Amino acid sequence: MSYEIVYRTRSGVVEGHRIMDQATTFMGVEKHNVQSAFYQKYGFCLPNCDLHLLYAEIGSSNVYDSDNKRARDWVFLGVGTFDELVRRVGIDWAVDIEGGNIQPRGRYSTAEGWIKKIKSLLRDSDKAPFPPIVSRKENQPASWLDKYHLEKGLSLLAALDIQTSPAKDWYRDRPLLDIECRPKNAFELWLFHAVFNRAFGFKNLQASIIPYLGE
Repeated sequence: MSYEIVYRTRSGVVEGHRIMDQATTFMGVEKHNVQSAFYQKYGFCLPNCDLHLLYAEIGSSNVYDSDNKRARDWVFLGVGTFDELVRRVGIDWAVDIEGGNIQPRGRYSTAEGWIKKIKSLLRDSDKAPFPPIVSRKENQPASWLDKYHLEKGLSLLAALDIQTSPAKDWYRDRPLLDIECRPKNAFELWLFHAVFNRAFGFKNLQASIIPYLGE
């Protein structure tokens, strides 16, 4: 049976005061009004704390490259607060870790051990830069409700550099929509992730990973 191998992990952090400065500039308001202005427009709160970025080098146990080595790529797992990433990557992955479907360094681990590792990784975050291009694929809207959520998400993010293009899920033979964002800073990256997570559910972003992460 195949399983996913997590070869390496890396995390970065952006200080809360920088996020607030970036959000203030983005919203075009005075700093003391940014929280209320943000909530009024987006309907959820702007985090007034450090944001963490989490990466992992991952590959399937039964997929090999042209050199007959196991294929692997750096994946951007998301941006969020410490607690959010512990929940989404630590706790939410725990069942697959415990069942052996995901194996750190190709070895079995307990759920407790994995959650402890993620917490330690986030506590030791450095100031790694954010990926310059991120994207996520969504199903082409099949109903008026799906179309509404998509159009609402795109309208909320109209100030970001976003492009959409048709794509395809070759495995399931269904049309997809590729939504690509080029964030100028960590706040814009977080905003893109947060808006679409609320519209369509949490999903890892595809990203152009910073080159030195693979060294």
